Amino acid sequence: MQGLVAMEGTKSEAVFDSLNVNPQLFVNEVLNSVDDIVDGGFKFYE
Repeated sequence: MQGLVAMEGTKSEAVFDSLNVNPQLFVNEVLNSVDDIVDGGFKFYE
């Protein structure tokens, strides 16, 4: 089972490396974008 988990980790790392993206920074940017969109929605209804 550990081999399977290690294989999945290397696949995801390979994808992020091929896109030249840091996973932590990518998730942070996505969450910041969602926060901006939600904040804009609330400002629209003020």
